[in-house]
Amino acid sequence: MKLGKTPLTERIHRVFYEDLVLHPEATLRRICAFIDEKFEDQMLQWQGKADNAVPVRERKFHSGLGKDMSPSDVSRWKREMTSREIFVAEALIGTQLSHFGYERRYRGKLWSPFLAVTRIYCRKILPVVGLQRRVSGFVGRRLQRLIN
Repeated sequence: MKLGKTPLTERIHRVFYEDLVLHPEATLRRICAFIDEKFEDQMLQWQGKADNAVPVRERKFHSGLGKDMSPSDVSRWKREMTSREIFVAEALIGTQLSHFGYERRYRGKLWSPFLAVTRIYCRKILPVVGLQRRVSGFVGRRLQRLIN
């Protein structure tokens, strides 16, 4: 998803998770400036308020919202995702990862054909054989473990 220079470019403000976790005040100040909103210190005091903001029926999906942000959460994928999970993720979203400046484990040209085959398999074959639900359940459970 390359935006480049479009009429919408000036209306988009990218916020990286790493910046929000490692430099929350500076990041929130930039967001506030972008949306022309006054920064308030209480914006940094969100702990304990998430339960009231999320409807009861959706809390199981947002269970990590009440937790404190920790620098150890940055790059947690390197410690917790298996090589196979990283490979599949890079096959599906590797271009976007590179575009936004994220490192890739499988970036060499020798990996390109394997990534392409994996991408085709995940997008074309899995849905046809009815495994899409199983894969999304697996990915969802895996992401939930990463979030918690």
